[in-house]
Amino acid sequence: MKDVRNPECFAMSKKAGMDFFQGDRVRCLGRPEWGPWFVEADSQNGKVRVAFLGGGRKLFTLRYAKLIKVAPPRFETGHFPRK
Repeated sequence: MKDVRNPECFAMSKKAGMDFFQGDRVRCLGRPEWGPWFVEADSQNGKVRVAFLGGGRKLFTLRYAKLIKVAPPRFETGHFPRK
C-alpha cells in the first residue's frame, strides 16, 4: 500500500481523466480515519460514489476529491506469502 503522506500519491489522484471503477479500493486523504474502502459504481460525469466503513456512503466530485487508489490486502488478492 502506498504511503498517503507521500505528495506523489496526491498528485496521482489529481491527474486529468483519472477514472474509478466499481470495486476499486480507495482512501480519502482528507479523512484518514475513514480507512480504505470500495467504490460502489464506476465514476460518471466527474463524480464517484464510495462506501467507507468508518464514514458511510459518500459522493465525491473528482475535480476536488482527494482520493487515491490503494492495493487490496493480500488475502483479497488470493496470493499468500510463502513460509
